[in-house]
Amino acid sequence: MQTVATRIAQDFSARLQAELGPQVITEINRRNAIAAFQSGACATHEYCDANVSMIVVGGAEPAPRYPDHAGGVGGARAAPGHQSTPPR
Repeated sequence: MQTVATRIAQDFSARLQAELGPQVITEINRRNAIAAFQSGACATHEYCDANVSMIVVGGAEPAPRYPDHAGGVGGARAAPGHQSTPPR
């Protein structure tokens, strides 16, 4: 059985591939392999707002999309008074 994190990663990857196309994903992977990006930054942000893609995939808190997982990725929850889902 896959973990929720693995399923989210696969869905996120598929979303980026659909949005950006295979040539851009190849370039992102090439850039991510060089030292300049190994500080934790990801080259996807040069081509799109990957945070929006992640929200589309699982929401700000992925529990609604992944019902077998309570409490967001890694058990994280929104701080009291913080909106955990984007406004509509």
